[in-house]
Amino acid sequence: MIAAIASLLWEASSIELVVAVDVGLLMVMMLRSTRISQANFIASQSDRIRAMSLAHSLTDANSAIQVSHAELQCIANSDPLTGLCNRSSFNAGLSQTLEQCSARSESAALIIIDLDRFKSINDTMGHTLAIRS
Repeated sequence: MIAAIASLLWEASSIELVVAVDVGLLMVMMLRSTRISQANFIASQSDRIRAMSLAHSLTDANSAIQVSHAELQCIANSDPLTGLCNRSSFNAGLSQTLEQCSARSESAALIIIDLDRFKSINDTMGHTLAIRS
């Protein structure tokens, strides 16, 4: 375009001057449009990278929440000393079993075993001895 403008100015007639000015204005508008398009492209790519980073951090946070939830479920439903199911877990399992039996018109049985003086054994011998024996 610069060569065309120089060639038109070389002739120096009024029509060539007007055309040279028009070509010069067209060149300025094209350069301006190119810069604006480039800035918009860079901004959109930057936004896309930030969005991907945010999505990745949200995925990591969600994974950490799920792990914490699983750990809390384990703590809430088991005895910290033995790791066995606690009363809450037992009651939930019993309710579920009774509902399933009721839906299938089946019977269920529950056996309760009571160990006499088990608390005194734990208190005198300690929990570690009670678990080993």
